[in-house]
Amino acid sequence: MGTDANAYKLARRRESLKRQRQLWVAGLILWAVVFGWVVWGFINSLDDNSNVRFAWLMAWLLPVVILATGSLITQRRLAACH
Repeated sequence: MGTDANAYKLARRRESLKRQRQLWVAGLILWAVVFGWVVWGFINSLDDNSNVRFAWLMAWLLPVVILATGSLITQRRLAACH
C-alpha cells in the first residue's frame, strides 16, 4: 500500500469515528434530557412504595453511564487515530 492509500484509510477511519462519537453523544443527550426522565417517571408512577433510588438508578443513571462510557471510548479512539 502506498502512502496515499494509508492516508485515505486513516481519513476514512477518522470520519467513521467522528460519526460514531456523534451518535453516542446524541444518544446520551436524548436519554439524559428526555427519554430517561419519561421512562423513570412512568416507572415511578406505577408503584408508590418502590425504592425510588433503585428505580432512578436502573431507569436513568445506568443508561447514562453506558452512553457516556461509549462516548468516551470513541473519543479516545479518535484521539489515538490522529
